[in-house]
Amino acid sequence: MTAQKISNMSTQTHIPAHAKTNIQVSVKAPAQENQAALQYHVDLFDLAGHRLRVRLHIAKPDPTAQKVFLPSWIPGSYLIRDFARHIETFTARNKQGTCAVTRPDNHSWVIHNSHDAIEIEIIVYAWDLSIRGAHIDQHHAFFNGTSIFLCVEGQEQQSCEVLLSAPTELDHWQTYTSMPVMQAGHSNNKLSAHKATCDLGLFHVPNYDALIDYPFEIGTPQTINFIACGAQHQLVFTGHIPHLDLARIRADAKRICESQIKLFEPKTQLAPFLDSAPVYTFLTLVTGDGYGGLEHRASTALITSRHSLPTLGQTEAPRAYSDFLGLLSHEYFHTWHVKRIKPHAFVPYDLTQPNHTSLLWVFEGFTSYYDDLMLVRSGLLTEELYFKRLGETIASVIRQPGRFKQSVAQSSFEAWTKYYKQDENAPNAISSYYAKGSLVALCIDLSIRAATNNKRSLDDVMRYLWKHYGRDFYHKSNLPPDFASQVGAISKGSISKNLISKNLETPSQSTTIHQTHPSTLYQSGLDENNFAQIVQYVTGVKLTKQINAWAAGTTDLPLQKCLSNAGITLNWKAQDPHPSIDANFKAVGANLTISHVFEHGTAHRAGLSAHDILIAIDSLKVGATRDNFNQIMARYRPKDQINVTVFRGDVLRTFKVTLVAPALNQCTLTRT
Repeated sequence: MTAQKISNMSTQTHIPAHAKTNIQVSVKAPAQENQAALQYHVDLFDLAGHRLRVRLHIAKPDPTAQKVFLPSWIPGSYLIRDFARHIETFTARNKQGTCAVTRPDNHSWVIHNSHDAIEIEIIVYAWDLSIRGAHIDQHHAFFNGTSIFLCVEGQEQQSCEVLLSAPTELDHWQTYTSMPVMQAGHSNNKLSAHKATCDLGLFHVPNYDALIDYPFEIGTPQTINFIACGAQHQLVFTGHIPHLDLARIRADAKRICESQIKLFEPKTQLAPFLDSAPVYTFLTLVTGDGYGGLEHRASTALITSRHSLPTLGQTEAPRAYSDFLGLLSHEYFHTWHVKRIKPHAFVPYDLTQPNHTSLLWVFEGFTSYYDDLMLVRSGLLTEELYFKRLGETIASVIRQPGRFKQSVAQSSFEAWTKYYKQDENAPNAISSYYAKGSLVALCIDLSIRAATNNKRSLDDVMRYLWKHYGRDFYHKSNLPPDFASQVGAISKGSISKNLISKNLETPSQSTTIHQTHPSTLYQSGLDENNFAQIVQYVTGVKLTKQINAWAAGTTDLPLQKCLSNAGITLNWKAQDPHPSIDANFKAVGANLTISHVFEHGTAHRAGLSAHDILIAIDSLKVGATRDNFNQIMARYRPKDQINVTVFRGDVLRTFKVTLVAPALNQCTLTRT
């Protein structure tokens, strides 16, 4: 899931090979046992209309009635999104003709008369410019499998083959993904592209869970490759980004990836994704003001502002560049932590309904703790800047009254209905399993270090979780045909140019695939109640009572005590020197509007509410900016009373507010 900007409490190798548009897929039919059970054909047939056609061939459907469905959510983003609403048409045929279809619910279809092989065709409207859905136009195409690939009920463990095609005028487009390529001699695809189209790639995965875990970017982005600990990585940037300094980003990303690989695998230095793909791909959509990320097993989809990226000739990177590197670090850390080390509730995912777990504070919170910490360890963030960002996190948590009502365990469980559906009352009602979860991780780490004289730390716990819950999560037998040879060829620099971008580097050491336990498909996932016991078992430090209280309780964390043990002092001051009315504001058009009213504050007591439009203070007009509001407030002192005139709906109202001293809500950290 996306790394969270502190200010917002409310909140893939050019495939590396996998697909130049002229890849040949018309190969000789292999033996029957080598055929993929499920075959998908994605045709980008209407770029201007933002539509794609997906055909699915089911060789052996349920002869009584075959049910198919589209996921209602995407792993890593805990909100029911009902992707099926974007399907415009649905048809199913067999050799007798069109099949009868019924709908048991909003995201499912039941195909009758399915005695023979059937072919399903859907038209998907793809105009969601985000990291979660699908978006195509004349400039690029991006999609997640959850948005376009129907799941065949009862055949979730069958292998899947994906063929991509587009109009012939797009033969210069290339495909970027980490999904393993289908090599010649293994395909008998019954959904081959039409003569009026060009092929963009042919891919193979072992099951449906893998099928929806490899996003695709197709077009002409800017790309650059690097090797981290012998493993191939690629950075892909889509959008208008003049003079992008790819070399600088590559060098910094390499340092982050190597630091994280060495954290989890200090001896072998093996990258985690080699159980699923020969390359890790960072797919980054660049916009005017975007920010966010979504993790996958061998890639991530990112969205960032072009103003956060360095350009050629800059002596210093933009101030927001550290935000982008933190985002990249956050999502890469998820390759271990949540994509392989999982809560038991996610093993396996149920894609038709919410999957509740009380452990998102461990998986998102700990990842949020490590994202900036790994920048420090990589030499990309100074201690001074790290302290500044940590202080912002602490302040963001302390400013939210909701921390006294909702624990991080509750926040995790209720993510589906509260964290992902925030409203104007969110600061008063919820806590962030991202931000507060990261502070729980900080307290655990510092407590372990203090008790063991720095001989043990949270790093040891993460390595234990990786060894016992994550390293062998995906069974080796589920890898696609010839996967080992793909990885081996890449590691030796001998794979053909049709299968890998010619500018990929040659690793300095041989890359191997993790050996997995032969008896199980998946490991069980982390139990909801045993994390504190694991910490004690690994480190020898008795923190079970404290960890359970920090996770399930609503009292403030002992941050000052924990930090002082590390020689660090917390300092508090008012962020805004002007008298306060205990509310937040946002500009809406030409007006300043109240966005949040803090519970028990002076605005709350006076009767002001969120969505009230500020008109005047003591008959002086309030403009559309916070600066204008502050200029007016500078005339007053705490305990003064003011008349605040607002529009509530279309009714003009006035409230008498007693001003209070500004809160001590800005936190800085200093070494003692």
